[in-house]
Amino acid sequence: MPQVLLTLVLAPYIFICMRKALVSPLASGLVIPGLGQVLNHHLKKGLALLVITLGLFVAFLVQLYAIINFMIQHPQLYRFDPEGITKALADYHPIGLFVSIFSFVAVWIYSVADALIYGIKIDREENKV
Repeated sequence: MPQVLLTLVLAPYIFICMRKALVSPLASGLVIPGLGQVLNHHLKKGLALLVITLGLFVAFLVQLYAIINFMIQHPQLYRFDPEGITKALADYHPIGLFVSIFSFVAVWIYSVADALIYGIKIDREENKV
């Protein structure tokens, strides 16, 4: 119980002292990858991550469109239900779809980790002054 009270008492202080360490990874993780880097004043890296994220999203949409188009062209083989979609995915071999999803997850994890690391560094430098 004393640890909970101590945490509640120190939480506002920790939040005030470690603003960038909290806000930038949340921005990259919950809003869009790259936004945390922009908040940490790493504009080139942030914009690069934003462009990569947009490119991966477009690649995902193109692959998804191709799979749906494949299903529409073969209505006798593939229905729009879980079984038909699973069969279409097995027959279409959507490696591009999986690559774009895994690449997006990797960029997202990198963006959050990078924003956290540099946010902590920035907060420590600001607290030294």
